Amino acid sequence: MNAVEELAHEVAALRGRVGLLERSERVNFEWLLNTLFRYRRFLFVDWRTYDGWTTAVTGTGAVTTNILRNALTTGATNGSTATSYGTAGTFSIGRSELSFLASINTAVTTSDIWAILTTGTAGGATVAHMGFNIIDGRVWASNGDGGAGTQTDTGIDLISVAIHSFMVLSDSSIPDIKFYLDGALVATHTTNLPAYLSHRPLFYITNTAAADREFRVLQMLFRNTTDII
Repeated sequence: MNAVEELAHEVAALRGRVGLLERSERVNFEWLLNTLFRYRRFLFVDWRTYDGWTTAVTGTGAVTTNILRNALTTGATNGSTATSYGTAGTFSIGRSELSFLASINTAVTTSDIWAILTTGTAGGATVAHMGFNIIDGRVWASNGDGGAGTQTDTGIDLISVAIHSFMVLSDSSIPDIKFYLDGALVATHTTNLPAYLSHRPLFYITNTAAADREFRVLQMLFRNTTDII
């Protein structure tokens, strides 16, 4: 029995115990199973293990992990950095989604954060990527093709410690990239789109003053599917 069949069996048993036989719930469950079967690649990280990831730091930067989070901190030395990026494999982003929950657990000022899918091992406005650049707490939607970039100021400022949901969707059939923050569409880009092969998730922070800054990624989902929502 595979994982999806086990899930179906467990939910069916739960239905039998609590009598959840309404048609609407049955339709939702069938949609869930169909969606899972359509996935071609699925990556979920809850930080219990850091296998398949590489970390890099400069100055007083540090990366720490536990079952709840992946925390990137700068320490108090100006210009320090902390980076974590996937190295277990790379992914096509022709039709894909990157979603994650994250927070800035210090003051949001004097910080520069990248949370992206990229072909490289560093952020930057013109590198091949799609995702978010958070500067002093202000969220920018960002993508680049390796030579030029497109960035949109969402007008949204993050609040220290508050947890936010981020999602970026690419669709090569349009083509475009859509950016969502806390469930709301905040930008759509059609220029300087990256090529669709060999991308990896990357999270990065640096400080622009002698003050400790921390970016926490709580959970991350990447899916590459022919039926993106």
